[in-house]
Amino acid sequence: MKLKSTFGHLLSLCLFSLLAFGCSDDDDKVVPPTPDPEPEAALTFTLKTSDITAESATVECTPSDEERTYIFEYAEAALLKDLSMEEQISKVMELNPAEKTGKQIISCTNLTPETDYVAYALEVEKGVAGKKLTTASFTTTALPEPDALTFTLKASNITAASAMVECMPSDADRTYVFDFTEAAQLENLTMEEQIQKVADLKLELKKGAQTLECTSLQPETAYVAFALEMNGEKTGKTLSTASFTTEALPATDNLKFDLKGYAGDRKGENKTGAITFEIRCTTQDAASIEYFISTTADVERVLGKGHTLETIVDNNEGTGLIGSELSAANGEGFKITMTSADGVLSDTGYTLLVNAYDKTKNRVVERCDAKTEAVQGEVTKPEFTVTASKGTPWGENPNSALTFKIVCTTKDASFAEAFILDVKGLEAILQNQTLEELLTMNAGMGKPFSESDLADMNASGATVFWDELASGVSYALLLSARNMVGGHAIVRQDATTDPNNVPGPGGDEFKPDVKVAAMAGDAYGMHSDKQAMVATRCFSHDAVYAACMFVEHGVLDQMMGQGLTYEKIMEDSNNFEKYSNSIIESINNKGYRAFYENLTPETKYAALVDVRNEKGRTVEYAHLTTSAAQ
Repeated sequence: MKLKSTFGHLLSLCLFSLLAFGCSDDDDKVVPPTPDPEPEAALTFTLKTSDITAESATVECTPSDEERTYIFEYAEAALLKDLSMEEQISKVMELNPAEKTGKQIISCTNLTPETDYVAYALEVEKGVAGKKLTTASFTTTALPEPDALTFTLKASNITAASAMVECMPSDADRTYVFDFTEAAQLENLTMEEQIQKVADLKLELKKGAQTLECTSLQPETAYVAFALEMNGEKTGKTLSTASFTTEALPATDNLKFDLKGYAGDRKGENKTGAITFEIRCTTQDAASIEYFISTTADVERVLGKGHTLETIVDNNEGTGLIGSELSAANGEGFKITMTSADGVLSDTGYTLLVNAYDKTKNRVVERCDAKTEAVQGEVTKPEFTVTASKGTPWGENPNSALTFKIVCTTKDASFAEAFILDVKGLEAILQNQTLEELLTMNAGMGKPFSESDLADMNASGATVFWDELASGVSYALLLSARNMVGGHAIVRQDATTDPNNVPGPGGDEFKPDVKVAAMAGDAYGMHSDKQAMVATRCFSHDAVYAACMFVEHGVLDQMMGQGLTYEKIMEDSNNFEKYSNSIIESINNKGYRAFYENLTPETKYAALVDVRNEKGRTVEYAHLTTSAAQ
């Protein structure tokens, strides 16, 4: 039994030893490392745009992890256009936006209509940007068109010469133009043409209710008041109008005048070198008065050729009375005095012709004669030398200017007047008139010499020049001069401008927009048997050169029969009038009316108008036929 116990004890010891020291043989084995955590997934975004208008929008951003930080903003799309991803990220980080977490909504306001925008989101942690910018694009809509501005136009207080027009716009804060014109100006035009014509007037902009006083109207004439919305260069789509017609004038008796004339000035002095006439309308209802003064001998000569006082008046430009002058003629009387400085001669008869109309357009032409007294002693004529040169006095523009130096060798010129005429035209006139007759009938129409000019002429010489002449054309200077004792001298000196090329021609795409119209008669439709009017307007406002050729239609047909074009006819002929700079300015703005007189009744005439700008050329044609002799 004892033996057994000892064995059992030894067995226990051995088992304990195995348990205690059993791993000692594995001390050299390597323990495996703990694995790294999985990398965090990239933050993603869902961007959504809504409620887009012309000036606002809403953008919503939902991140994939509500705990992580990011930036979320919007900008015009041009900010990121054509940039790489790295450049886009750098650009938005420069803006230093605030970091956000969780779902965000931005209300975008004060946006520009019809503009591209972009909303963007980018993960940012402690100032360090992620590698991908998420974007969503949107475009604002156009602003809604405002309701059309409408107008209520009302004409009232209409008389033969005036009217009142009221304009009430539908919106008092919007601008518009408001005016009136003769109805004929807008007839036969489309709405677009009417709007363009009104826009070209450059009228003052108005707001709110307006009242327009229309004055100086013609009786029995149709007018139209108009209103058009205008904002800068942008116009409305409709021209609002209101038509009205002026009343007829009441009939009146024919005009009656008391005309007086006497030698001398208003005090009756200087009777050899002055003539005075008085005009007084005894019916006191003259609406217009025009007067003419010529030598009695010339008036009688013209009357002897079958003309009447009316035709003398119609064929010559007179002097009109206006304002206080007209009031004086309708009251106590209006006096006119002409002296030797105006060309008055001693021992010479003078005739006053008065052409007047009343308000109903009744007409009267009356005559008054008077004679200056004779000068005691010898009457001698002044004598002159004239030299001509091309160009201005400074030698400029030899193709379009001529200069004349005039010296009075007898040193006694007290009056002088200079004219310039195309030599061809002058020679045609001289077939029926003398120089004396021509200058007498056109007295006061030339270039007058001042007292200082006359002093120069009597000393070293006076200089007179004309510019804006046609190139390569011969002109004649006519000098009409007198001295204190009534001696009258006429001097002629011819000169020719240098040839020169005028602007143009160019392609059709550059040529000016020109309209030409012609009619028999004057501006009032009168004297249609012997007068004509040619109206020219450049609607492109860019004319720098203009000329008109007015001939019998048969002459034009002969030229056309030779295969010539309108342009070639204008280039080959010297029979045209080159317009001055002031006329060209008028052609560009309101248009220009040229008048032609002494025409043959029942004859067809043609007008060629050559208008050029810096790049192009337009030659327009118009024709008319004079009526039978009246």
